[in-house]
Amino acid sequence: MNKSFESQTDENELSKEDLALINTFTQKEMTKDDIFSFCVILCDNEIDRDYERFTEDSLHKLADFFIGKTAIRDHSMKSSDQSARTYKTEVIKDSTRKNSLGEDYVYLKAWCYMPRIKKNEELIEEIKAGKEAKVAGPLQNLKNNPLLKKGTIVAVALIVLVGGYFAYKQFVVKPADEKAQTQLTAGIELLNQAQQYDAQNAQVQAMPDSMLIQALKSQGMISETATSDSVATLVKQFRNEQQAQVNAIYNKALKGEGKFPGFIKISQGSGDAANMANYLAGVAYYHMAQYKDAIKHLEAFSPKNDNGVSPMALYALANCYACDKQIDKAIETFKKAADKAANESLSPLCLIEAGKLLENTGKKAEANALYEQVKKEYPQFGLNQQGMMSSEIDKYIERTK
Repeated sequence: MNKSFESQTDENELSKEDLALINTFTQKEMTKDDIFSFCVILCDNEIDRDYERFTEDSLHKLADFFIGKTAIRDHSMKSSDQSARTYKTEVIKDSTRKNSLGEDYVYLKAWCYMPRIKKNEELIEEIKAGKEAKVAGPLQNLKNNPLLKKGTIVAVALIVLVGGYFAYKQFVVKPADEKAQTQLTAGIELLNQAQQYDAQNAQVQAMPDSMLIQALKSQGMISETATSDSVATLVKQFRNEQQAQVNAIYNKALKGEGKFPGFIKISQGSGDAANMANYLAGVAYYHMAQYKDAIKHLEAFSPKNDNGVSPMALYALANCYACDKQIDKAIETFKKAADKAANESLSPLCLIEAGKLLENTGKKAEANALYEQVKKEYPQFGLNQQGMMSSEIDKYIERTK
């Protein structure tokens, strides 16, 4: 999952303290006249258009990570395109603003510098004018970093675990049920671990053979003298082994490990814990592409009066129906998920997915009605951090007229 974040940039007035920090990264002593400094809002705890987010804890880890890191232009990894360096970061909480989950808005702010040289003149002017707002750097792959993955929200592909306990608090709310809490928490940890490896494995599976071969050669896993047939066999074996490792962890979450009995066994019980276990088992099966088993557990899940986990369970079920070629059920379930969520983050995504399926079945008029509903009822959907509106929904509307 390569990510680039729309960032807010502002020119920064250098203080003595700033200059001292910058000079820890330079080979010669720099003065204020030598340096252009600017501030960047890198990322926040808001759910983005891929229905992902960083938790506050992850933002603090990122803050330390970014010190000394370079920023790049146009996603180019060439050293010549590494135009700025981060010398200071801060995680800032804005209690006057809430994210879509009702939490205080938290963002990671970075202070960067670049030398005032001829090569950077155009870029400096663009930053001053607010034109160079997209900043890409180490963030591109951080969503796959095991240190940061816990608590990340990913729709369809990953489970919703806001802060690690959101799902639990929605359903297992009785403090007396400590056994259920312990069991579900252990299972959630396994599921998080599986998803970390799953995200990394997805990159491996999507990698062209030529690129993967070079990577394996650099690790000494393929000999430079290996024949083309043996290389092809090793590449296929490596891909299969990676997928098997992911599935093995999902199976632990489903069938248990140690004192954890597994989501399947917990789901056979009763009460809130069993209900939650059905949802978690469905998510695990979905990841393993075992859609009929996923459907069985997700259908057994009983939605509650919340706009968090319950609509996400319906959303996951709709995706399973779609993958299982039960298109009519998928469309209706996406609509139910949108109604259940009733929020700016998930509802429009559900309606758009339903619209796409309707388009694929030749029902353009019905799809258009859903796209128009998104534009009318969720006017904030598609806004980026600069307040600019994405034209994607208009494209959907135009092509279904």
